[in-house]
Amino acid sequence: MSEQQYWRGDLLEEWKKFGVFATCEATDFEKLTLWQEWSDSFKHNQSVTWKQGGMGVMPTLPGEIPTTLSLWCDVLDGKAVLFWHATSSKCDFTMAEKWIKETFNPKISSDPMNFHIIVHRIKGT
Repeated sequence: MSEQQYWRGDLLEEWKKFGVFATCEATDFEKLTLWQEWSDSFKHNQSVTWKQGGMGVMPTLPGEIPTTLSLWCDVLDGKAVLFWHATSSKCDFTMAEKWIKETFNPKISSDPMNFHIIVHRIKGT
């Protein structure tokens, strides 16, 4: 699928079709820090080619504690990585993690502190 096709239409459906390889719970600042640390723009030893998605989505999950998530999907060395964080003042993280797992079926999930695990899985090391 070309990158132009990837970013058109209903993003959640497009991301599901493309196949989310990994998820990472990260705020905007944490994602920026990860990009600075791992993108080949900065020429580090284990860097990845990081193509940033321009748009994200903010679905609200219904439930006893409705939880709004901020989602973005970038492509690292050809593998889609979904970055997410809960933006509601009260959040049901168990529900959010379950929804992400059921919706995208990632092969691996992480937080920013352990993002190196995602990079190593992408690179096959």
